[in-house]
Amino acid sequence: MQAVYHPDIDAQRMMSPGSDLWQSVKRQILHLTGTPLEMQPSPFVQANWKGKSTGMVGDVSIAAVHNGQLLAFHLSWLDANSNPDHGDNSSFPDAAAIALPLHENSYLGTMGAPGAGINAWYWRAGIEGGKQVLLEGPGSSNTIEQEQISTASVWVEGSWSVVIARPMQVPDNSAVLQLAPGMNTAVGVAIWEGGRGERGGIKAYSKDWIELMLEG
Repeated sequence: MQAVYHPDIDAQRMMSPGSDLWQSVKRQILHLTGTPLEMQPSPFVQANWKGKSTGMVGDVSIAAVHNGQLLAFHLSWLDANSNPDHGDNSSFPDAAAIALPLHENSYLGTMGAPGAGINAWYWRAGIEGGKQVLLEGPGSSNTIEQEQISTASVWVEGSWSVVIARPMQVPDNSAVLQLAPGMNTAVGVAIWEGGRGERGGIKAYSKDWIELMLEG
């Protein structure tokens, strides 16, 4: 897929999930699958989810735009209910993440590996802002920082529309992917259906990377 280059598009328009910008950009449908239970490092999780379905979201629509400084992804998927994070652990929130490889051998199916990590950009329903995480294998999730990721979302009539964005270049950090116009990399997506109890490693995800080309 292509991250379309719009040098004159401002961040406010990019960050609006309902903007006409996102109606004009070519989209791609990714088919998602549930994370296999054998990949869960916790015996409790494996036992608790045995016989249950995982990966409740089957498809997600994705598009990407950048203006040379900010890269934004727009995700949309069907969800009968909106489940926000109330901040009190009273429920599980809907959530989504963009995954980017830090190494040519970073494998999305295992959420990376030591020395071949994944830079993930997270959104959670009901929370302004997002966070960046380093993934280096099943059960690993180390928050890098919580200021560089911008998010915006809207739930209307059984469908989420979510924007997740980050400056293309950020202060030097080996745990994040530095981006530039003209660059080729890859991208993956994960979705958590909070209303069905999905959290942590229990999610729907695009098992394989898709190519991401940054126009410019």
